[in-house]
Amino acid sequence: MKDASLDYATTEATWKSYGKFNGEHRISCLDHVYFAGLDCNVEVLKDTTTDHRPVLAKILVPSGKTGTRSIERRNFKAIQLQELEDALQKWPWTTIYSIEDVDTVHQFLIDGITEALNEIAKVVKAMRATEALGVDGIPVSVLKKGIEVLAGPISHLVNRSLASGTVPTALKLSNVLPIYKGKSAADPASYRPVCILPALSKILETVVKTDFEIHLAKTEALPNTQFGFRRGRSTTTALATAHAKWLKAKQRGKVVGVLGFDLSAAFDTVDQLQLLPKLKKLGIEGMQLEWFKSYLSGGSQRVVWNGAESDFLNVSPILYLVLVADVTSCVGIGDEENSSYADDFFLWAVGDSLEEVGLFLETKADAFSKYAGGNGLVLNAAKTQFMIGGKAKKKDTSAFTIRVGGVELHPSDEIEFLGVKFDSDFTTAPHNAYV
Repeated sequence: MKDASLDYATTEATWKSYGKFNGEHRISCLDHVYFAGLDCNVEVLKDTTTDHRPVLAKILVPSGKTGTRSIERRNFKAIQLQELEDALQKWPWTTIYSIEDVDTVHQFLIDGITEALNEIAKVVKAMRATEALGVDGIPVSVLKKGIEVLAGPISHLVNRSLASGTVPTALKLSNVLPIYKGKSAADPASYRPVCILPALSKILETVVKTDFEIHLAKTEALPNTQFGFRRGRSTTTALATAHAKWLKAKQRGKVVGVLGFDLSAAFDTVDQLQLLPKLKKLGIEGMQLEWFKSYLSGGSQRVVWNGAESDFLNVSPILYLVLVADVTSCVGIGDEENSSYADDFFLWAVGDSLEEVGLFLETKADAFSKYAGGNGLVLNAAKTQFMIGGKAKKKDTSAFTIRVGGVELHPSDEIEFLGVKFDSDFTTAPHNAYV
């Protein structure tokens, strides 16, 4: 034992996976405890002072007990569970806890192991029981049927990936199946691509996604105006929020100018060189950052069609929201002037004249264009939507233009946001007529 009286306090805004050892009820207690067959191993991410990774366990005083938070060092290397129990019972906890607390601490650790396995089982049971085969040839249905005995080995694989900061290449290979969605069967546009990942890859992604979402929520890393892929938010809330602000400005007798940007294949153009520094700014570091670096590189996919398989192709990461989390601050717009859902980004200006609104839109559109280019995204200026509404009269707007990305834009009579069409009075009449 070393530094038995050293107080331990977690750092702010840092994504550390210490599981139940610091009171966080997360699946990432697997970072410390996992099963390997009948063996029980205790692992950690790194030393708090040196970074050469000796085994380090962080344990808090059990609820209702007295004592000092401390750092305990103990190297349990693949010992049998009974040996671990014996070691815990014999370990001199009395320097920190009173002797009657030993059983409580022991149970605290065992509960952490049990909770970790239960969380893996929960993830698998929540997955759809599909028979679709990834590259590994193992359908999700097989894992669901055998989860009671497979939870331990899967927990071990998840932990090894997180603790080593690597994602196995086999888990980054995917099959793409073209699914017919109607119209001409000879037209490639009539097919929707569905990506089939290995079942274990889905489990690993879910574990990390759950923990990562908790971190993003705690650090308030994503802007309030981003509604895509976030709990409690949807296309409906994105539309309702934007629509309410447009109507409010119109009721105040203002001119309202709206721009809708088109980013070409946004999810397929994300550059990890742009993304990784942003992850680091969010407190993702050490092995966690290495894990994301591994996750974002070396992935590939192939198209499977009528029994034929294409070669594997590189695929891009899915951390788009983090990449564009700073868009509002970099472009210089507030919550009252934009709304986005994943890669659908709309900004608007409210003013007393066309000239005022036009100048604002051109300035912010230029800033957005530079932001997109600086983050490896491709802005399709020719497909940018532009509409003037509010108190502006049609005879005044017909000859009005602004320039976006070198392209001169004329205001349209309607604009489409997330599949819903609005007219210049900000009603959904065009959409209703279409439906």
